[in-house]
Amino acid sequence: MEAYDVIIAGGGVLGLAAAYFCASAGLRVLVLERESIASQASGAAAGILTPVGESAQPGPLADLMVRSLEFHRSFTPRLKELTGIDPLFGPLTVLVPAFSPEEAGRLRALAEHLAGRNAQIRWAEPAELLAAEPRLNPDVRGGLLAEGEGQADAYRLTLALGRAAELAGAEIRYAGVKGLEAPAGGRPRVITDSGAAAAEFVVLAMGPWTALAGPWLGLPVPVEPLRGQLLRLKLEGPPLAYCVMYGDHYVLSKLDGLVTAGTTEELVGFDPSTTRAARDFILEGVLRLVPGLADAELVNHTACLRPLAADDLPILGPVPGRERVILATGHGRNGILMGPYSGRLVAEIILGRTPEIDLRPFSPARFREARPVRRRTHRLFSP
Repeated sequence: MEAYDVIIAGGGVLGLAAAYFCASAGLRVLVLERESIASQASGAAAGILTPVGESAQPGPLADLMVRSLEFHRSFTPRLKELTGIDPLFGPLTVLVPAFSPEEAGRLRALAEHLAGRNAQIRWAEPAELLAAEPRLNPDVRGGLLAEGEGQADAYRLTLALGRAAELAGAEIRYAGVKGLEAPAGGRPRVITDSGAAAAEFVVLAMGPWTALAGPWLGLPVPVEPLRGQLLRLKLEGPPLAYCVMYGDHYVLSKLDGLVTAGTTEELVGFDPSTTRAARDFILEGVLRLVPGLADAELVNHTACLRPLAADDLPILGPVPGRERVILATGHGRNGILMGPYSGRLVAEIILGRTPEIDLRPFSPARFREARPVRRRTHRLFSP
């Protein structure tokens, strides 16, 4: 039976980031991926790197998101130098518009509140917004502007992390995980469809499929697939000046020249299908925000399954009683934002270092100690 220092189940952005940082520290690392690198949500996400919205509510999730964006700014541009794969990382200005006096009052107050913590967040009047982006809805009454946010191409980013992990010495093997033996205090053993392998540590970063590990661990892993659909559009003329985010909807120009528009939140199990109803829902929403998209050409329509934890917080940390098994999932719609930094946090746990943020709010132990309650109400789209 093969033996490793670390076995990571899952070839998405988080698992591959953890593999890179562990391998860079000299550990022998095996990544197990049942399909292909970036084949799930990590390869299909919009790649919007902003904590705007969540950061309005101070707390551990907001702190994790803010640190994740800071980490992207320093780390993600280096991946091109390390691997030759360009993640298309770049700056982004996020606009949360207001279309009523009530929305304007709420967002103006929020902008003033957040400006005390982030000088790049401010309120903007309609004249400024329409001058910079005349394709916006002329009914806009102003909006919250977050300048200096980021974006990346999720597929390229995940490929770059995989290549960086391999260059650091990690092995990537295409095999499905069928089981896990994790004796208390002992070395865990992973069962795959091509054999078994043991390690000092096992990281389960399988997105919503991490829930399958619950019976292996004797602990609930309450994460489920949240389907999200998005559209890719070809728009003539200059790129959109803003990433416009309003409710479920967002629209932005990506650095590859296309426009990305989304999204839906659908609890439909492990069904990655696209639907006409979702396409129409997304188009109706983004055309309200940016009527200038009316002449855009629809290029592609995709869907992915994001891991949604029962209380909307990431699940990140060792399993109680089986500390050599680490869960890393549940980042929901913000997996590309938080994935690389969360992967580094996982590596710090494995290397015996104290993570620079308190991971207790994200510990799997919370599902043993109390019944989780959803942190917010999801605006579920019904196809």
